[in-house]
Amino acid sequence: MAYSKVLAPVDMTNQLERRPGHWYWDNQLLTADRVLWSWVNRVEPSNFGGNSVGLTAGATSITVTSFFDSSESNNAAYSAHLGQTPAGPISVAMPTAAQFISNFGFIVGEYFEFSYTNLSGGNAITVTASAGGLTEIGSMVIAGGATARFRVYIGTITSGIEDGLIIRL
Repeated sequence: MAYSKVLAPVDMTNQLERRPGHWYWDNQLLTADRVLWSWVNRVEPSNFGGNSVGLTAGATSITVTSFFDSSESNNAAYSAHLGQTPAGPISVAMPTAAQFISNFGFIVGEYFEFSYTNLSGGNAITVTASAGGLTEIGSMVIAGGATARFRVYIGTITSGIEDGLIIRL
């Protein structure tokens, strides 16, 4: 059977809307007879290196832009892999829920995940939600030589009371 409306990948992309972490179909009519096409939009290495963000050894906060790579148009929104080699035990503050919402257009119920590797031999890194509307769930301590996986979930987007969760997976 021949199909009358066959789309090239660029035609498919033109019918998508990019939001942080995902591609969504926009409100246009999909003009293909069938869809037999997919891609993975996450650039996420399995270990520290490659598409990763190396944090300064003594850095005690993470900027909101460290979580996403805007240098590649097809993967402008992906969850990052962070890595740090602290010289001693440190606490590292996360961005606020309001910063995630305003910078990336998150909506209620949306979330993203990221990995964080402690490259030191024995100095712990403690991830803190600071005073920014994120509630910590689970152990936020990353032991030396270990990698932790976290999920940031947005719960409220009302101006002035933005909140969500940071969950250790």
